[in-house]
Amino acid sequence: GRGPRLGTAELEAAAKVLNMTPDELAAALEGGKTLEQVAEDAGVDFADVQEAVQAAHATEMRTRIQQAVEDGTITQENADWLLEGLDKGFIGVPGGFGFGGPHGPGPDQAPTAQPTQQSTQ
Repeated sequence: GRGPRLGTAELEAAAKVLNMTPDELAAALEGGKTLEQVAEDAGVDFADVQEAVQAAHATEMRTRIQQAVEDGTITQENADWLLEGLDKGFIGVPGGFGFGGPHGPGPDQAPTAQPTQQSTQ
């Protein structure tokens, strides 16, 4: 791909900052433009677009974590650990661990709270 994959919430957040509809933004991205190019064409600071996408992604992650607790897929303790990682920027971002990517920060930067039991899937 040509950059981050945007879910519905992220696409909507980026489109709002860019003063576009989600369909217009999706069409531009599918047409081969990067999100940065779309921002430049719209005269919008790319950092503002990134911030909106990251905020939408964090909200979506929190919702999914809470739903997993409600579904009994993970414990509240596991959820708290994931939320701590999200708050500290260790998960949910490119290069993060957990939901965000295959690798992340070194052990000296990992969240301090470790889950005591693993959930089964």
